Amino acid sequence: MTNLVADEIQEVGREKLAGLKWNAAEHFELGYWSDKSAAEAVEWAAEQLFGIGINSTDRGPKLIDLLARLWMSDKHKWSIFQSVWPTCDQFSVSLFEDFEECFTEGTRGWAYLSGKDLAFFESLPNEVRVYRGASRSTRNGWSWTTELVVAKSFATGHRGVAVENAAIYQGIVSKRDIWTVFTERGESEIFVPPQMVRVLRARRRA
Repeated sequence: MTNLVADEIQEVGREKLAGLKWNAAEHFELGYWSDKSAAEAVEWAAEQLFGIGINSTDRGPKLIDLLARLWMSDKHKWSIFQSVWPTCDQFSVSLFEDFEECFTEGTRGWAYLSGKDLAFFESLPNEVRVYRGASRSTRNGWSWTTELVVAKSFATGHRGVAVENAAIYQGIVSKRDIWTVFTERGESEIFVPPQMVRVLRARRRA
């Protein structure tokens, strides 16, 4: 990479930081994370996304904003997302309009999974039946589950989040279209672009 190109990239990074209050601006500079581990990135991100003034309902937007502004590898970014996403609640579908731009084109979170998350992903069939408990206005979300009982809990108001005109949506998704999975909260979550889910039926919450 030439110095000129590097300088241009650095300037773009500085423009992205304009008006932000993220701690330690040097963490956003090109090359800062090149010799740091994914675990170090996760630890630092947790310091930015947890604490006084940040709750589960506003953590999602802050997480996506943080990923969009960081110069680091896809492994580092997916490690951060994998760690923080299960703690986010009540987010808008519009939150993901620029989500793909946070990563190199074609990369998926499942490539960096480990432990229970990896075991869960590997156990999935090529065609996965999924469910989503949501209102009609939020039916096209990224978060689905393989467990009907989990979808029902979201339809009736999960973790104190009220749901109006809720229904349970059932669909099929190809395993190759899944971006990542989560098992931390016992919700068997399938994270997938909503347009990749072939909705088979919808029914009022039971």
